[in-house]
Amino acid sequence: MSTVATTTFILLLANNQPLNFIQGTNISLEDVLCQGNRHEFHHIFPKAYLEKNGYKSDEINCLANISMLSRADNNKIKDNPPSEYRSQMPTDDSTLQKILGTHLCSQEMFSDDYHKFISMRADLLTQKAKELSKLT
Repeated sequence: MSTVATTTFILLLANNQPLNFIQGTNISLEDVLCQGNRHEFHHIFPKAYLEKNGYKSDEINCLANISMLSRADNNKIKDNPPSEYRSQMPTDDSTLQKILGTHLCSQEMFSDDYHKFISMRADLLTQKAKELSKLT
């Protein structure tokens, strides 16, 4: 996580003030953005899950699969696909939408279709980058 593109991506995520997936609480951006702190960036579709399903490293580690999560939430998610860790997330639809919105994700992630998720999230990330750049 040291390239200019990655740094820009991290700041784009931080601008959305992400909430923890499971708890729905604020993620401490001060802790996350502390120089050298890489422990709060996690794969939305867990790395082990994708490896087990035959995905290659470049597919697994693409920026569209990375988000900010607390270590506690990441430990609860473990190697489970989104459809399985969905049951640990808030059941209230408006709270769930708020959490997903702060991560620039949609409920499509819960279908466990990784390629569809990556495509949709990349579109949402692009829209947000254009919005922040005043290109829309």
